[in-house]
Amino acid sequence: MIHPDPSRRPSTSELIKHPVLLTAARMSADQLRVELNAEKFKNALLQKELKKAQQARAAAEEKVLSTDRILTRSTVQSNPRTSRLIGKKMNRSVSLTIY
Repeated sequence: MIHPDPSRRPSTSELIKHPVLLTAARMSADQLRVELNAEKFKNALLQKELKKAQQARAAAEEKVLSTDRILTRSTVQSNPRTSRLIGKKMNRSVSLTIY
């Protein structure tokens, strides 16, 4: 193939049919197929991980939104003394300090 005399070099059709190059081409195609399958597998795993992360993020956002709704409902009341978050059923303490 690398002979200095061009007349002694093999033609392209002979090179295509040469067993050394033919097996190398087959091996590289097989190797490429193996690598492609490995990359597809990695991609599928990453897609699953991404879906889980998106679902976790959506759940966290929903939790924050529901917490915000609860807080805004309790703070929007007209009379803040009538609605308490803590100690709803307990009486308020009354100070009877007389000066």
